[in-house]
Amino acid sequence: SKIIAESMDLTDTYAFTGTVSGAGESNRPYFCAKPTGSSQVFTHNADTKMVFNSEVFDSAGAFDTTSYRFTPQTAGKYFVFLRISGTCTNNDELYMEQSLRKNGTRFEQLVGIHDIARGDFEFGSLTAMIDMNGTSDYLEAYAYFYNYSDSNNQASVYGGEKTKFGAYLVSTT
Repeated sequence: SKIIAESMDLTDTYAFTGTVSGAGESNRPYFCAKPTGSSQVFTHNADTKMVFNSEVFDSAGAFDTTSYRFTPQTAGKYFVFLRISGTCTNNDELYMEQSLRKNGTRFEQLVGIHDIARGDFEFGSLTAMIDMNGTSDYLEAYAYFYNYSDSNNQASVYGGEKTKFGAYLVSTT
């Protein structure tokens, strides 16, 4: 408020010693959630809603650990990430994908990777920029698991730091 915009030379360098406000966004709300407790088992050949029942952090209480969904109350563009890792009982050919659903409709998806030698799988990190209205839009995470040769094969999710779902506000415009 002490600088008159018309008198500023935008090619000069300015050193600020006080507080600068209004020079960006806070990236709030933001959250990061993970599964805890016993491993979640995937349903073979079906989309399975991921159980993220523990928050690493949640700046505005916008993630619900009982419905496992993010409902931000601030309209804008959000950077969203999802990473799912786990293990399966049969080291065979697997088709897997993780997906983000906005308001119940698939929005973005990523096909997974299977390490046949160990029985472990990791989808990699699915990232997306998603526009949210700040009132009724919500996001959920899903996984799909299919074994080509053994429909009885079971897969389960690693909890803790290996499986996470999160988002943060990038811009309100």
